[in-house]
Amino acid sequence: MNLGVKYCTLVAMSLSTLVVAALPAQAQTVPAKPGLWAQASEAVLNGKKLPTLFDIKGVPEAKKNQLRQSMAAAGLPAGWNPSLSCEKATQVDLQEVLANMKAQGCAASITSQTADHISANLQCKSETGIATGTANVSGINSSSVTYVMNLTGTMYGQPMTYKATSINKFLGSDCSALPAGVDASMLSR
Repeated sequence: MNLGVKYCTLVAMSLSTLVVAALPAQAQTVPAKPGLWAQASEAVLNGKKLPTLFDIKGVPEAKKNQLRQSMAAAGLPAGWNPSLSCEKATQVDLQEVLANMKAQGCAASITSQTADHISANLQCKSETGIATGTANVSGINSSSVTYVMNLTGTMYGQPMTYKATSINKFLGSDCSALPAGVDASMLSR
């Protein structure tokens, strides 16, 4: 993975912290929904979908089929990168999330927020380029949260567009109780 893609991925991961947060207007610390979450994500760089584990030739077809079935059982789109995570936090410090993003070279300013939606403008800078864009989190306070980030800028002096999307499904409050059909190998390490 080149540094530009890695950088964009770090920004996406920082913003995805907001996915499990319920954001009342102007909150500094927001409640989060702890428990087991399934996620499917995809990224598109300059109009080309970045490879997922389903594109890796070394992964046996039986394993890919098992993951496809597991994603379907969790209500996630097929062919995206799957993962499971056990979220422990009962609160997310919004200012800490924004400070971490700034430390990674991406300043975010929230442009609108409701009980179930957050929109932010982004200005990102790294040794490989600069980008501006937007991030939107929708479905907060539900069991299905969608996150979309769009960036436009330059990377290594060349024009760049980047879109990261993740769909997150709450599977239950007990992280040790996987729903029927969900494969434990999706669990993030």
